[in-house]
Amino acid sequence: MNFAEFTKGLSERDLNEINSGFKSNVTSVDVHGPAAFYRFIGLNGHDKPNEIYGHWWFSEQTFMDFETRAKRLEIQFSQYAKARLALPDAWNSKLHVYKLSLPPGITIPALRGKGRGQKESYRDENYKHQFHSNVSLIGGDDQYYFKITDIQKYPVSQIVKH
Repeated sequence: MNFAEFTKGLSERDLNEINSGFKSNVTSVDVHGPAAFYRFIGLNGHDKPNEIYGHWWFSEQTFMDFETRAKRLEIQFSQYAKARLALPDAWNSKLHVYKLSLPPGITIPALRGKGRGQKESYRDENYKHQFHSNVSLIGGDDQYYFKITDIQKYPVSQIVKH
């Protein structure tokens, strides 16, 4: 499946999210199980939990790379991942990591690309998006965008990571 086929029928909101979340060179890929993907789940800007089955995930290899690099830099895993995945606090407070387990023999289409850098931001007391003018999250690591309907039948479990 190519990029145009993958994005056909997506809402304008989803297309805007894809365009703002990825740098250039986004490719459509087939993900084959068995495979594991990870996602941060925290509180969104309205102090409600984000959905477990969201669009944005990162691979097991990226997860292991983040662990190694965070230890070497003597910082928390979530701090390192926040910068490399460009996850502003306004989008996700990053309280927990969840693992999606894809079983052997399945193939799921996805988009894959480097995460686009973002300005750090937060939500004010009126839930309005505010930017920190001097803080940028660099992004640059591989991320995957799945259609939720393609992954929601597979198990997701919370793992402990800080």
